[in-house]
Amino acid sequence: NFYITNNFGFPTFFGSVFIPLMPPQTSANISAVLNTGSVLGNRTITVIPDPLDQIFELNDTNNNGTKGVFVHGPDLIMLNVTHTNVSLDTFVTFNATVQNIGLSNATGFYVSLLVDGILYDYVFVSSLQVNSSKNVLIGWLATGGQHNITMHADQFENVVEHDETNNNFTIELPFIPGYDLIVENF
Repeated sequence: NFYITNNFGFPTFFGSVFIPLMPPQTSANISAVLNTGSVLGNRTITVIPDPLDQIFELNDTNNNGTKGVFVHGPDLIMLNVTHTNVSLDTFVTFNATVQNIGLSNATGFYVSLLVDGILYDYVFVSSLQVNSSKNVLIGWLATGGQHNITMHADQFENVVEHDETNNNFTIELPFIPGYDLIVENF
């Protein structure tokens, strides 16, 4: 049987191979296929022959083989953010480029626009192949004041990534003068 550690550090079964006959003093090469979709990062693979202890052996203590592996996956980054002219009460369009620098394809994720750290809007990206990029457009109705704009890849963490810390690209907009109401003749 083949096992891999899950996200909580516990072994999870992912395959088995039946060997009908194995003469004494021989070995067999066996393999199993692992779907790595949600098991990225540092993992331990364990192989346990005769897991139910059905074969009488001279020594049962040497029946486990364990190896540490690193499973690579997609890695989404925001490359840049540009925008149309910014002024009070105008619709500003942000053009952002998201790229997959990982080793597997990314599917079904959202790129979001945050204004001063608050989620404003998002767009769905159905897929992004390895080493490819896509431009996404998101708009915002400008308000007065100083604003930081962040474009975030994989807003709702739909994609298990190699590195979750490189998903943001933040820019500071020029100060937008707001309204100034003055009370006169009171």
